[in-house]
Amino acid sequence: MTLVFGIIAGVSVAGALALERVPTKRHLLFRSDRGHRGQVPAGEHFRLGGMVTKGSVQRAPEALEVHFIVTDLKNEIP
Repeated sequence: MTLVFGIIAGVSVAGALALERVPTKRHLLFRSDRGHRGQVPAGEHFRLGGMVTKGSVQRAPEALEVHFIVTDLKNEIP
């Protein structure tokens, strides 16, 4: 019986530690047409699905900043 309780306690601790590592902030994924229509919440982190328009990538020479245009072949978002 002690072995069974030990296994249950070990699994419970491992599960609690695993759940603690799950990020609480979620990043929303939006298609570019929703971003184009302004349906992305302000002040939230989000991921935008789409393709980078060919030739639109512009890098700042002295910084890590990159500007580009995302498209779904109907709408474009800088």
